[in-house]
Amino acid sequence: LAFEEKMSAEQLAACTERFVGFVRQDDREAAHAYMKGLLREYPADCDLKLNAAGWVAVLQMTFPEDEEMSGQRKALYEAVYASGNSAQRQFAANALASIAIQEDRTEDARRYLEETEGRTEDAALLSIQLEQKMGENDKALEEIQKQLYHAVSQALQMLMMLMQTTKTTALLQANLKHSKIL
Repeated sequence: LAFEEKMSAEQLAACTERFVGFVRQDDREAAHAYMKGLLREYPADCDLKLNAAGWVAVLQMTFPEDEEMSGQRKALYEAVYASGNSAQRQFAANALASIAIQEDRTEDARRYLEETEGRTEDAALLSIQLEQKMGENDKALEEIQKQLYHAVSQALQMLMMLMQTTKTTALLQANLKHSKIL
C-alpha cells in the first residue's frame, strides 16, 4: 500500500465538494465511506482530519439518527491534537475543550484550554463557558471584562491607523495635484 503524505488545498476543496454532493443526495453511506476512504489514503493529513471532523458534524446534523458518528468527530480532533503541529494542535485543543464542556467533562476541558499556546479568542470564550458551567461566575465576568477591554483597545488602534492612513493619503493627493499645476 502506498500512502500519500498530504492533499493539496485544491484536492481537499474538490473532496469537500464531492462529500457535500453525497450529503445533498441523501446518501449517508456513500458520504461516510468516501470520508473513511480518504482518511485511509491520507492517514497523516491533519488538514483532511480537521475537514473530516467538520464533515462528521454535517453528517450529524443531516442524519441525527446516526449514533455511529458521535465519537468520530472527537477521535479526529484527538488525532490532530496528538500530531504535534502547533497551529492545528491548538485548533484541535479548542474543539476538544468545547466537546468536553458539552459533555460536562470540566477537568478535561480545563486541561485542553491550559495546554493551548497563548490565549486566542476561541480559548478565551471557551474558558468563559467552562467557568460559567463550573459556577465560577466572578472569574467568567473578569475574563469577559478583559476580552472586552482588549477588543475595544484593538478597535481604537485600528481607528487611529485608519485616521493616519486617511491623512497621509489626503496629503499625497494634495501634493500630486499641486505638482501637476506646476
